[in-house]
Amino acid sequence: MKSGDESQLYNKCIEGDVLTFTLSGRETYGIYVGNGMIVHSVKNASIDTNRHRSSLLRYLLGPKCYSVTLDKMEDWSHNTQATKIELGVPMSSVLLEKRKVEDIVSEALKNVNTETSLNSLDFVKHCISAWRIKHIAAVVTVVVYACLLSEARCADVLSLLYEQNYNTILLVNIVFLAFCVLLAYRYQVPKQIERAAEINTTSKPGTNSDKLMLWNYLVNYLARFFETLNRLVGKVRNDLNLSKSLQSILSGYDVEILPYSGEGEQKCAEEKCVTAEKDVAGQKVITEKKGVTEEMDFLKLRKDCKKYPFHNQFIPITCFTETNLPEGYRDNEVCELIKATADLTVQVLVDSGCHSVFLSGQITVFKYTDGLGNNYDLVTGEKRETHFKTCPCETCRHSDKPSNVWWEIYVHTVAYIVFDEDRASHATCKLFYDKEDSQVVILDKFVIDSVDLERDVSVLRSVTCDAALGDRLHKMMKHYSALWKKVLDKYRNISKLVYIVSHPHGCTKQVSLGQLIDNLKMWYSNENIDFTMLTYTAATCPGSAGAAVHCIGLKHQHIHRGTRTRDHGDCNMSAIGLCFY
Repeated sequence: MKSGDESQLYNKCIEGDVLTFTLSGRETYGIYVGNGMIVHSVKNASIDTNRHRSSLLRYLLGPKCYSVTLDKMEDWSHNTQATKIELGVPMSSVLLEKRKVEDIVSEALKNVNTETSLNSLDFVKHCISAWRIKHIAAVVTVVVYACLLSEARCADVLSLLYEQNYNTILLVNIVFLAFCVLLAYRYQVPKQIERAAEINTTSKPGTNSDKLMLWNYLVNYLARFFETLNRLVGKVRNDLNLSKSLQSILSGYDVEILPYSGEGEQKCAEEKCVTAEKDVAGQKVITEKKGVTEEMDFLKLRKDCKKYPFHNQFIPITCFTETNLPEGYRDNEVCELIKATADLTVQVLVDSGCHSVFLSGQITVFKYTDGLGNNYDLVTGEKRETHFKTCPCETCRHSDKPSNVWWEIYVHTVAYIVFDEDRASHATCKLFYDKEDSQVVILDKFVIDSVDLERDVSVLRSVTCDAALGDRLHKMMKHYSALWKKVLDKYRNISKLVYIVSHPHGCTKQVSLGQLIDNLKMWYSNENIDFTMLTYTAATCPGSAGAAVHCIGLKHQHIHRGTRTRDHGDCNMSAIGLCFY
């Protein structure tokens, strides 16, 4: 390569840019990694995965592309010989393009015979071998989609790739980069990716709190690909199989996935077996028709659920009494606190258009008059202020006489399902669903108040000026806060009793009791607050994710997330929450 051409190339290239080389009629790829070095093959032993990781990440997340024609090549360094350098030519065959992704998966699907289930490692093998993949971008892409479409465990996929002669360290980095692509390419969160890239992932995830946090953070985003998956395989496999596959992928997370009819939202709306009785400021008060509710029958699902052995530990809230509490806690105030918690527990339904997902959540309520209010969160000490002087609900915004009194309702749930405004807009919240014939209230028109992806916590906000509903919820909130303080003072630091009120499988409110196993410190905030993750034995099921986790005597704020595998058995775990000292 002439020195002028070399200077021209390396002055314009930055780390992570792609170069397409044509040598003796054969096209190959290179990734510029700085200092005149070009990585052209994932099998190249000279790749330093730690040193070049930032370049590879940038490459995967949207590089500039160049085309270079060579007539002689000595090596892939600054000594590369070239007679022509064409800059600014897009490389059309970067395999992370949507069309190419669909081609890879579609090609693999064609080779899947009727005996081969999507829920198998065989499908992953079909994907990996579809185009005789050697390009790292293609490997990453296929790993992402193959894992999403199958029940294959990550370890099995790594073993399969190892059979393709990829070295062990590179395998770990391929999987790491694959999850980064899930985050950054589709959902544009470069700051989190940059932080993730700084953590050495060559050792087993979970060996310390940082790696555990990173691994949980990355895995959560599998839940974001329902729509893409449905488009890719909808014509090949029916929705029931796809739903089972997705449920398997999310088996460590307590969410309930319902199959989608495939005929649009209108049909789903027509099938809802409810009768509207009242519609005030966007909130619908409905009564379920007995025997034909849209909810899944909890009793019928019992034997289908992987957590079936623990179903007998659920206690319907309408049947809960002091006698259900363990000895040492048969206290009227503890019983009333659990019932007050149930009053604020809600069922969350997220209808993405492809699949519906049941979650649970707990609400907090703040009242405003002329934009002012004594809005103080007893647990966190957080104050809520607003710049509005009148109710900001949609009805009042278009009214000549907007209400000067309103209530803001906040729903705390998990972020791996409700993570952006689009998902929030498709979320509905069912209040007071204590029994099948309950008169319930449906809240909609949610917006994101806050999302913490690393902690896996999402807070949705809805506004109402319905005085009957607002006052009812506000009184419930004050009653709960008073009981919570009394019980905390009585049992502070001497109790490990955990209780959860949730909507397992999207059904009526159930109470489960258990013991705190551990309060794992994830990172430090200050001398009075730590960010921690709880593990506990209280029973949960799909649909329980997002429910508040309460440990009697511990001043904390955590929500339930899913199941964590340990050497001596599985236990339930929370999202990362606040623990106060």
